[in-house]
Amino acid sequence: MYEEYDSETMLARYDKGANTVKLEWKKEASGDAYRTPLMHAAELIRKHGCDTMIIDASKLGKVPEADKTWTVKVFEPALKKAGVEEVIFVGKDLGGDFKGKIKKKNVDTMEEAEKLIKKEAHPSAGIADMTREQAIEYLGLPADADNAAIDDKFYQLAKRYRKSTDDDAEQKLADLSAAYNIASGRRDEEEQRELEHEQAKKILGKTAEDWKTFFAYNWIKFVFAAGFIVFAISLINFFAAGGNSCTVISFGNFGHTTSYLSSVLDIYGYSNPYVATVNYIVPNQEGLENQQYADQTLAAFFSADPNVLITDEMTYVYYFSQFYDLTEVYDIVIDEIPEDVAAAITPVYMSEKEAYNLTKTYYEQIYDIQDYDAEIDESELSDKEIMIGLEIKDPDMIEKLGFENWWHKQPPTLVFGIYSNTSSLADSVQVLITVLKAAG
Repeated sequence: MYEEYDSETMLARYDKGANTVKLEWKKEASGDAYRTPLMHAAELIRKHGCDTMIIDASKLGKVPEADKTWTVKVFEPALKKAGVEEVIFVGKDLGGDFKGKIKKKNVDTMEEAEKLIKKEAHPSAGIADMTREQAIEYLGLPADADNAAIDDKFYQLAKRYRKSTDDDAEQKLADLSAAYNIASGRRDEEEQRELEHEQAKKILGKTAEDWKTFFAYNWIKFVFAAGFIVFAISLINFFAAGGNSCTVISFGNFGHTTSYLSSVLDIYGYSNPYVATVNYIVPNQEGLENQQYADQTLAAFFSADPNVLITDEMTYVYYFSQFYDLTEVYDIVIDEIPEDVAAAITPVYMSEKEAYNLTKTYYEQIYDIQDYDAEIDESELSDKEIMIGLEIKDPDMIEKLGFENWWHKQPPTLVFGIYSNTSSLADSVQVLITVLKAAG
């Protein structure tokens, strides 16, 4: 499937299959005829969360010095902001090496570029067959290393390889991930689950857990099928994907490019992470209203048993009941995340009664609604404050995580928490730690 921008000088197409934008120059261009098409290409990348881009400049001709300077000072930062990690040039580049974190490769033909996009690094021969003892030795750790030491070593090496511009960095990262899965016991756990599934009693070819998943999927599908096809398809993908190692849901008045956070979770050992977002607008004085089906989308997200919730300062008060009290795990989280992230965090405290009264006030003032939720006896609501989230207001960290604030009068904020009905607090704490590490 293609989405494109076509001009007299350049054609930019989004290739959904490869999740990349292919840019082909048709002839020589300069000034606006050169710059405007490039910015449209950057917007296609931002919209679809691509981390790679192919530029065929074989027909472009000579690029004026002013446009070369613009490429480095304007276009490259636009690509960085859009999330691009690698640009592949066909024929020649645009007149200067990319700096910073964007990698650059040169090939002779579009076919070669497409092969590079589709190429995926797999563990080297012998890595996947290692014993746990061999994997621990591969990581450079003593034989008696515990899981904490294994995790720390993996994070250190993964960070090094991700920053590396060496040609073999991706291969090293693939080998590292495979060795970590073995050393941490994840491979053995997965093999045990597969064995138990094969040996489990089956009815009409499905185990009890398979049928549970099947009916859950069909329940969701029937509830939201009417006029909600797009979201139903996303749920089909979710349940058909074979299970997600972790789930992170973001909701608020913001845009979220999920590719960076998904890749970080994957690097840290979470295979098939599910990171989803919904633009959700609570009552406000800016005149903004929710999009159709936003309520249904958010309700379905909560039903997916998320580990971590991410929202903004305007929104969390309305969803007090969905957040777990972080008081007992706060020190654990702070000790595990980078110092700069810990310094940027402010705990968010709120009581059940305070959340109710704030919500009631908003509805009465903005929508002139009286007797809001009159059936609730306020005297029965708790006054005890709990830590429902961790707030970050640093705009650079927020942008790094892929979020863009859409409030007109409110500064960018993010509040991170754990879902109140999480099926595994220990797992959710580790996912929260990983998400916050990604901000550093």
